[in-house]
Amino acid sequence: MCNYSNNSTVDKDALPGLLSSVPEITSQVLTSLGSLAVGLSTSTILQITNGSILLTSMSTLSATTGWSVTQASAIVIKVIQNNYQVTVENLEKLRSLVIGLPSSKINNLTSKDILSLSGNLTFTTYMEQAPVALRQRFVQRVIQASSAQSIFLSVPANLASAIPASNLVATTLNISQINRMKWTRRQAQVFFQTLLIQNTNYSILSSNILQGFTCGAAKNLNEAQFVNLIKSMTGKLVNLESSQLNCLAKRLSMNGAPADFASYPNDVLLYLGPYTKPSVCADYFTLVGKANIDQLAQGSVRRTSLLSSARRCLSISNTGRIAKETLQKLGNLVCDLTAQEILNSDSYILKALKNCSSFTDSQRSGILQKLKAIYGAPSTWTVSSMDQIGSLASSIEGTTLRLIDKIVRRQFFPGFLTAIKIQYKKLFTFVMSQLKVSLRLATRAAPDCEELTTDMIAKQKEYIVVTYTAVQLDTCLSNKTLRDNLETLGSLAFDNDQLKVLKNKLDTVFPTTVPELYLLQMGNIASMYSTKEISQWNITAVDTLAAVLGGASWATNDSKINALVTQYLRSSNVTFDGTALSVLAPYICGINETLIRKIPANELRNSIEPLDLSTCTQGNKDLLYSKMKAAYSSYESSSNAYFQIMRTVLGGAPSQDLVVFAKGLSEMDLTTFTGLNPAEVKKLNAENIKNLIGINFLDINMISRSTVLQAWVSAKTQTEVNKLGLNATGGVRETLPDGFIVISPVTETSGASSLKFTYLLYFFTIGVIFSINNLFL
Repeated sequence: MCNYSNNSTVDKDALPGLLSSVPEITSQVLTSLGSLAVGLSTSTILQITNGSILLTSMSTLSATTGWSVTQASAIVIKVIQNNYQVTVENLEKLRSLVIGLPSSKINNLTSKDILSLSGNLTFTTYMEQAPVALRQRFVQRVIQASSAQSIFLSVPANLASAIPASNLVATTLNISQINRMKWTRRQAQVFFQTLLIQNTNYSILSSNILQGFTCGAAKNLNEAQFVNLIKSMTGKLVNLESSQLNCLAKRLSMNGAPADFASYPNDVLLYLGPYTKPSVCADYFTLVGKANIDQLAQGSVRRTSLLSSARRCLSISNTGRIAKETLQKLGNLVCDLTAQEILNSDSYILKALKNCSSFTDSQRSGILQKLKAIYGAPSTWTVSSMDQIGSLASSIEGTTLRLIDKIVRRQFFPGFLTAIKIQYKKLFTFVMSQLKVSLRLATRAAPDCEELTTDMIAKQKEYIVVTYTAVQLDTCLSNKTLRDNLETLGSLAFDNDQLKVLKNKLDTVFPTTVPELYLLQMGNIASMYSTKEISQWNITAVDTLAAVLGGASWATNDSKINALVTQYLRSSNVTFDGTALSVLAPYICGINETLIRKIPANELRNSIEPLDLSTCTQGNKDLLYSKMKAAYSSYESSSNAYFQIMRTVLGGAPSQDLVVFAKGLSEMDLTTFTGLNPAEVKKLNAENIKNLIGINFLDINMISRSTVLQAWVSAKTQTEVNKLGLNATGGVRETLPDGFIVISPVTETSGASSLKFTYLLYFFTIGVIFSINNLFL
């Protein structure tokens, strides 16, 4: 075992199993392992009682890549406890292990040290992979060590995402400085208008900046400037969201769809046209086929219309064969072909469908028949067959999966599930459910099971979730194996029954409370602990809080989040600073009003993550909005920048503030609009709403059934409702001029028609007389 060299080509998944047989980790073992040391589990590292063993092997460990944050944290904490000094020189020596540095240690460095590290490319490259708390703390120190004019020079380009929005609001910007930096979309949206005012040569702008496009920021551009701006995005792989593309296309089409559609980014074409003239339609749909079709919701009117138009253009019938050339022109539009069209297609269809993110039940049936036609019966499929089927394995239902050889399933699906888990969550969930069906785990459990080992856990990962029921986990997973593989098991998509078993076993391993260094590895298991049990945890570092929150699938308003934050705040010398708020931003609705009131408004300016208020109570939305407004009140004059900063908290905005935003350059997207407080929107008039959402007003009937619009309609007259062009009935009666009366409808009974007419004529005559008299008063 210890004879492995740096050049060993052992499969990484096999390492934990091999290393678990090593009786003791010594310096000699670590030296012999070389880069294979990355296979050591976090629990194994924590059980190394002599920190000097790790310290003497630092040159080997720091040169190894592939460490998880928890592995790196275990190593770094161990060596710091063994008197490893946090100096510039030693931090540079950490190399790949720097991602495990406790964020609080950054506070021990001088401004000179910080600026020295920020100029070290190797150090900042590794720091880019660090957790949000560490990145925020490091960049915050860089900002504090710099002048306002030199921030964009001092902060490394690859760490620009950790610059708070408060540092991005400016009247002028050095384009050459910010053009090289890696911005998030939200950051770029804050300063995008400033750049458009400063510069009209849009071709020099990077994709990181262009992703910040908003219709509000570009509202004052003339037609030629706007067209040039959008064309400058072509060929730069600018990643825009559907709300950006939608308003962008509306502005481009104000005078009709542009004829030179090939000059625009492919994703924009999803919202332009469709161009149906025979002379150009094939070229148009070839470009549309290269776009990200998921920008449009599957089954939406526009997406359905695009495929219908493409069928007519390319002469596709429901019964005729679809040639490879036609499929290549369709590109990603093949994702919406019917089951029959899939069956009628050239075998190339299977390759094309691998780019699709989801399928209907009918499509899955067509895909399966096509797979059988090419690869034969599922019972004959081999691992090689499954590799060729690739991502289309996500379309196979449980009844068919059951026919595939057990060994083939066991060899193929672990890696496949790991590959799709993060990027394709819906597909992952579907595959997991169908695998459970195929193994009959959805209804009953097999009585026997194979004892789980470190080797099996490392190799099978997510596949264990579907092959071991809660009962089997309880029977076939030892406490030692759980402890040794806690990080891996905590990351798997177990259901609650399975997680409860793991939690109960951990209670045996840690009968009093879970040690803080093991909290970092808990993952989804942490969500099984009660608020009372959480109150016993020792959460002394924001890094621990971040790991526990980020490692589990918490509901964003889970009361346990409040318990975690409360426990963290009990530690000495910790506060709601910018680092903590960056960690808590996605979970802010899980914090109660008492804790929210403790958040210092000034620290909100140091947070690098937007607050997610989507599941908050209205009271907490209002409170958080007022705190954000207090934090950024000095930025209100920067109309569009201020709106972009405040956008995620507008659900708590009062009507008077919404009126102010309506007078600016907001061009609010409809998703944000539907998240506003209905009680406050009711106070707005139709003109306020038109100004607030700008060009998006053209789509307002798409949200006519939203709570916010229904509440508004109920509080308005029909005249006011008509001003928005809504197909709805106002809830308030019109106010008539003096002298007019409202005649309630008469319920018609047999023989009453002539009488009703007499009454109507009588009152109408009176009304006319009153009106004429008033003319002479």
